Amino acid sequence: MSYQFAHLDCFSRKGNDAGQTVDFILAELGRERASATRHIVQPKPPSVVYGKTVAEVRALHDQRVKAARSTNVKGQERRIRVDQDTLAVAVVSHPGKDATTDVAGVEEWQAGVIAWAKRQYGDALVSVVRHDDESHPHLHCVVLPTAPDMKASAFHSGKVAKDAVIEKHGGKKVVGALGADQRKEINREGDRAYREAMREWQTEHWQEVSAPLGLARFGPNRRRLTRSAWRDEQRSYEFLRRVERLNAEASGFNPLKKGRVVEKEVVREVENRVKAKEIDLTNQKNRDVAAVTSLGKTYQKKSMEDRKKLEISAGEIASRDQTIQELSDRNREMDEENTATSQKFDRVTSELLRKTSDLEHAPAGFMLAAMETFSEDQQVEYFGKIRDENPSLWEIVRDFLEKIGAAVLPRLDQEPTPDQPEMQRDGQRAAVMRTPSRGF
Repeated sequence: MSYQFAHLDCFSRKGNDAGQTVDFILAELGRERASATRHIVQPKPPSVVYGKTVAEVRALHDQRVKAARSTNVKGQERRIRVDQDTLAVAVVSHPGKDATTDVAGVEEWQAGVIAWAKRQYGDALVSVVRHDDESHPHLHCVVLPTAPDMKASAFHSGKVAKDAVIEKHGGKKVVGALGADQRKEINREGDRAYREAMREWQTEHWQEVSAPLGLARFGPNRRRLTRSAWRDEQRSYEFLRRVERLNAEASGFNPLKKGRVVEKEVVREVENRVKAKEIDLTNQKNRDVAAVTSLGKTYQKKSMEDRKKLEISAGEIASRDQTIQELSDRNREMDEENTATSQKFDRVTSELLRKTSDLEHAPAGFMLAAMETFSEDQQVEYFGKIRDENPSLWEIVRDFLEKIGAAVLPRLDQEPTPDQPEMQRDGQRAAVMRTPSRGF
């Protein structure tokens, strides 16, 4: 299981401490000069997958900067400063050749990122550029502010959160006049708000784009997981991805997309085939009847031959009518089965959404798949491991198993944990049932 990479930053004409100016960033996007592509062994031309070319973005940026104006405290309009951020770029990466088989392909991932960027930045999204000449395919979502003051920081969640903290304490001038200790404390508060906002930005991107495509939110080092725990989570996500595809094929329902019902492509395809077959059979029937009538009028003397041909045609018509009826009946049965399956998933998902957070949602889908895939002994082993190693998660799992009336639950309640007497384990379960869920 691979994990997502997403980054957001803003740039000014003057440049940051690393020397990255708007001109440098656009040159790197367009692979325009060697000084901007030193980190690439063999630079290749970029692919513009949405919006304007890099040259067009540069021209539009310079045009908007020239017309942009800011207003000072006295109400006077001035040209914007060269150190003001006027360009925002979100970089999103795909694992590429390192991806497992259950991670969506690059094209599907690319379409999801573009749709997300459109929702996130609206008309300010002017271009999406794809690079394939580095270790992993990645997209640069280029954002140009449309407001008269052209502040790109308005599209950066972290900077907006930190500025809000400064404004809460009276603004930059008031904070600047405070003592050193007070300024440091306010700055630390702003940094905490910055980090929290960017974590939320990352999580939203994961929920909307990465999770449905099979990418994990964090890698093993970020959460300091053991390799064993990381591999367990990999297998969970891979299995969940397979379950998602099976659900989509069976009933058009995707549990990772917050309960949204997608088009029932399988049923629609069958309906279209049945309709096409009915039309073909009707046309063939009309042609057969016309042929029989013509033969009856033309070859009256050959009555025996005509009768035989009529009998053959009538048999074909009856057979085709029967085929039409069988197809119609099968289509109606599939509609009923599909409706029942959708209703079942709706009920289960609604109950899960009521009891768990969005991050608890995906494991519930995995538990349903485990109940249908594993034998009872395998279920006891798998859910027993959750019970013994993660009491807070076991509370949610047990409530779910009890809700659906799982046959394996009595064995899980009776079977003691390894190296632990029955009475001691029961006391632990009672303590677990009293412990509020913290999610997973």
